[in-house]
Amino acid sequence: MSDVEKWIRRAQKGDAQAFGRLFDRFSNDIFRYALSRMYNRHAAEDVTAETFKKTWENIRKYKHKNFRAYLYTIAHNLIIDFYRKSSRLERIGERDFEANQENVEDGLYRTQQQKRLAATIRKLGKMEREVVRLRFVEELGAKEAAKVLGKSAVWVRVTQFRTLRKLRKILDET
Repeated sequence: MSDVEKWIRRAQKGDAQAFGRLFDRFSNDIFRYALSRMYNRHAAEDVTAETFKKTWENIRKYKHKNFRAYLYTIAHNLIIDFYRKSSRLERIGERDFEANQENVEDGLYRTQQQKRLAATIRKLGKMEREVVRLRFVEELGAKEAAKVLGKSAVWVRVTQFRTLRKLRKILDET
Protein backbone atom coordinates (compact mmCIF):
# COMPACT_ATOMS: atom_id res chain seq x y z
CA MET A 1 0.00 0.00 0.00
CA SER A 2 1.46 3.38 -1.03
CA ASP A 3 1.78 6.38 1.28
CA VAL A 4 -1.03 8.11 -0.62
CA GLU A 5 -3.36 5.16 -0.06
CA LYS A 6 -2.46 5.12 3.64
CA TRP A 7 -3.13 8.86 3.94
CA ILE A 8 -6.47 8.45 2.18
CA ARG A 9 -7.54 5.67 4.54
CA ARG A 10 -6.51 7.71 7.57
CA ALA A 11 -8.23 10.82 6.22
CA GLN A 12 -11.40 8.78 5.69
CA LYS A 13 -11.32 8.12 9.42
CA GLY A 14 -11.15 11.87 10.10
CA ASP A 15 -7.38 12.28 10.41
CA ALA A 16 -6.81 15.91 9.35
CA GLN A 17 -3.03 15.48 9.49
CA ALA A 18 -3.18 12.68 6.91
CA PHE A 19 -5.35 14.87 4.70
CA GLY A 20 -2.77 17.63 5.15
CA ARG A 21 -0.17 15.28 3.70
CA LEU A 22 -2.41 14.68 0.70
CA PHE A 23 -2.74 18.43 0.32
CA ASP A 24 1.04 18.87 0.54
CA ARG A 25 1.56 16.14 -2.05
CA PHE A 26 -0.98 17.32 -4.65
CA SER A 27 -1.79 21.01 -4.09
CA ASN A 28 1.01 22.39 -6.30
CA ASP A 29 -0.08 20.17 -9.19
CA ILE A 30 -3.70 21.27 -8.86
CA PHE A 31 -2.70 24.93 -8.55
CA ARG A 32 -0.49 24.72 -11.65
CA TYR A 33 -3.33 23.10 -13.59
CA ALA A 34 -5.83 25.76 -12.48
CA LEU A 35 -3.41 28.59 -13.28
CA SER A 36 -2.80 27.18 -16.74
CA ARG A 37 -6.53 27.27 -17.42
CA MET A 38 -7.48 30.52 -15.71
CA TYR A 39 -4.51 32.91 -16.16
CA ASN A 40 -5.34 34.42 -12.78
CA ARG A 41 -3.34 33.53 -9.67
CA HIS A 42 -6.13 34.39 -7.21
CA ALA A 43 -8.76 32.42 -9.11
CA ALA A 44 -6.36 29.46 -9.37
CA GLU A 45 -5.74 29.63 -5.62
CA ASP A 46 -9.49 29.67 -5.02
CA VAL A 47 -10.00 26.63 -7.26
CA THR A 48 -7.18 24.79 -5.50
CA ALA A 49 -8.64 25.54 -2.09
CA GLU A 50 -12.16 24.60 -3.19
CA THR A 51 -10.87 21.37 -4.75
CA PHE A 52 -9.39 20.28 -1.44
CA LYS A 53 -12.40 21.53 0.53
CA LYS A 54 -14.72 19.39 -1.61
CA THR A 55 -12.34 16.47 -1.33
CA TRP A 56 -12.23 16.73 2.47
CA GLU A 57 -16.03 17.00 2.63
CA ASN A 58 -16.37 13.82 0.56
CA ILE A 59 -13.27 11.85 1.57
CA ARG A 60 -15.31 9.27 3.49
CA LYS A 61 -17.16 8.39 0.25
CA TYR A 62 -13.98 8.21 -1.85
CA LYS A 63 -13.75 4.85 -3.63
CA HIS A 64 -11.78 5.64 -6.76
CA LYS A 65 -8.53 3.98 -7.69
CA ASN A 66 -6.64 7.09 -8.73
CA PHE A 67 -6.64 9.95 -6.23
CA ARG A 68 -4.68 12.28 -8.50
CA ALA A 69 -7.21 11.89 -11.32
CA TYR A 70 -10.01 12.39 -8.79
CA LEU A 71 -8.49 15.74 -7.73
CA TYR A 72 -7.96 16.86 -11.34
CA THR A 73 -11.57 16.01 -12.15
CA ILE A 74 -12.84 18.14 -9.27
CA ALA A 75 -10.57 21.02 -10.28
CA HIS A 76 -11.60 20.67 -13.94
CA ASN A 77 -15.28 20.87 -13.00
CA LEU A 78 -14.68 23.88 -10.73
CA ILE A 79 -12.91 25.70 -13.55
CA ILE A 80 -15.83 25.00 -15.88
CA ASP A 81 -18.20 26.32 -13.21
CA PHE A 82 -16.04 29.42 -12.82
CA TYR A 83 -16.32 30.24 -16.52
CA ARG A 84 -20.03 29.51 -16.57
CA LYS A 85 -20.69 31.74 -13.57
CA SER A 86 -18.55 34.58 -14.82
CA SER A 87 -19.91 34.31 -18.39
CA ARG A 88 -16.38 34.35 -19.73
CA LEU A 89 -15.40 32.43 -22.80
CA GLU A 90 -12.25 30.47 -22.32
CA ARG A 91 -9.72 31.06 -25.01
CA ILE A 92 -6.91 28.58 -24.66
CA GLY A 93 -3.89 29.75 -26.57
CA GLU A 94 -0.44 31.15 -26.21
CA ARG A 95 -1.04 32.55 -22.69
CA ASP A 96 -2.25 29.15 -21.62
CA PHE A 97 0.93 27.29 -22.44
CA GLU A 98 3.24 30.16 -21.57
CA ALA A 99 1.80 30.19 -18.04
CA ASN A 100 3.09 26.65 -17.64
CA GLN A 101 6.52 27.56 -18.94
CA GLU A 102 7.18 30.30 -16.46
CA ASN A 103 6.78 31.05 -12.85
CA VAL A 104 4.90 34.33 -13.04
CA GLU A 105 7.02 35.96 -10.32
CA ASP A 106 10.33 34.94 -11.86
CA GLY A 107 9.37 35.95 -15.42
CA LEU A 108 11.54 33.29 -17.03
CA TYR A 109 12.71 33.84 -20.55
CA ARG A 110 10.64 32.04 -23.16
CA THR A 111 12.49 30.76 -26.18
CA GLN A 112 11.45 31.36 -29.74
CA GLN A 113 10.64 27.66 -30.11
CA GLN A 114 8.22 27.80 -27.18
CA LYS A 115 6.45 30.78 -28.76
CA ARG A 116 6.26 28.97 -32.07
CA LEU A 117 4.85 25.85 -30.40
CA ALA A 118 2.32 27.90 -28.43
CA ALA A 119 1.18 29.64 -31.63
CA THR A 120 0.83 26.25 -33.30
CA ILE A 121 -1.12 24.82 -30.36
CA ARG A 122 -3.61 27.70 -30.71
CA LYS A 123 -4.52 26.23 -34.09
CA LEU A 124 -5.72 22.99 -32.48
CA GLY A 125 -9.30 22.28 -31.44
CA LYS A 126 -10.40 22.66 -27.82
CA MET A 127 -10.29 18.93 -26.97
CA GLU A 128 -6.96 18.50 -28.74
CA ARG A 129 -5.49 21.34 -26.65
CA GLU A 130 -6.92 19.80 -23.50
CA VAL A 131 -5.37 16.41 -24.29
CA VAL A 132 -2.00 18.09 -24.91
CA ARG A 133 -2.30 20.05 -21.64
CA LEU A 134 -3.26 17.04 -19.52
CA ARG A 135 -0.78 14.61 -21.06
CA PHE A 136 2.29 16.83 -21.50
CA VAL A 137 1.89 19.83 -19.23
CA GLU A 138 0.18 18.11 -16.31
CA GLU A 139 1.87 14.78 -17.09
CA LEU A 140 -1.26 12.73 -16.47
CA GLY A 141 -1.43 9.20 -17.79
CA ALA A 142 -3.99 8.31 -20.46
CA LYS A 143 -6.34 6.78 -17.87
CA GLU A 144 -6.09 9.84 -15.61
CA ALA A 145 -6.69 12.24 -18.50
CA ALA A 146 -9.62 10.12 -19.64
CA LYS A 147 -11.26 10.41 -16.22
CA VAL A 148 -10.81 14.19 -16.23
CA LEU A 149 -12.31 14.50 -19.72
CA GLY A 150 -15.02 11.89 -19.29
CA LYS A 151 -13.65 9.87 -22.20
CA SER A 152 -11.99 6.50 -22.57
CA ALA A 153 -8.24 6.00 -22.30
CA VAL A 154 -8.25 4.71 -25.88
CA TRP A 155 -9.91 7.94 -27.04
CA VAL A 156 -7.21 9.96 -25.24
CA ARG A 157 -4.37 7.94 -26.80
CA VAL A 158 -5.89 8.14 -30.30
CA THR A 159 -6.54 11.87 -29.94
CA GLN A 160 -3.01 12.37 -28.65
CA PHE A 161 -1.53 10.46 -31.59
CA ARG A 162 -3.59 12.37 -34.14
CA THR A 163 -2.88 15.70 -32.46
CA LEU A 164 0.87 15.13 -32.40
CA ARG A 165 0.79 14.14 -36.05
CA LYS A 166 -1.20 17.31 -36.80
CA LEU A 167 1.27 19.45 -34.81
CA ARG A 168 4.23 17.97 -36.69
CA LYS A 169 2.56 18.72 -40.00
CA ILE A 170 1.78 22.32 -39.05
CA LEU A 171 5.30 22.88 -37.69
CA ASP A 172 6.87 21.38 -40.82
CA GLU A 173 4.81 23.74 -43.01
CA THR A 174 5.93 26.86 -41.15
